[in-house]
Amino acid sequence: TLLLLLGDHGMTEEGNHGGAAPEETEAGLFAVALGSTGEATTTPPRRWDDLQGWLPMAQECSQDRRSVAQVDLVPTLSALLGLPIPYSNLGGMVPDLLDLVSTETWAPGG
Repeated sequence: TLLLLLGDHGMTEEGNHGGAAPEETEAGLFAVALGSTGEATTTPPRRWDDLQGWLPMAQECSQDRRSVAQVDLVPTLSALLGLPIPYSNLGGMVPDLLDLVSTETWAPGG
């Protein structure tokens, strides 16, 4: 299981977004690969308390922070989901995200 939590754009302190300032073009991305327990579930956590368990892991992971270009997310997510990369996309793959997924337990589109 691969959990991705991301934003589509940032915002300045004044509330502006969609411009070219770094505060507007940078967005958060959190990715973690979870070990399989052998039990499939389709029920997402619905309460804030259920998500609180992620906080220590998120804080620990943020110490090893890296930057990725927003344009690289679409081809990488397409590959992870087994979908074709859009023809006009100018981005590249994010190797760190691809490395999170074990080829032994994952098959694109499967």
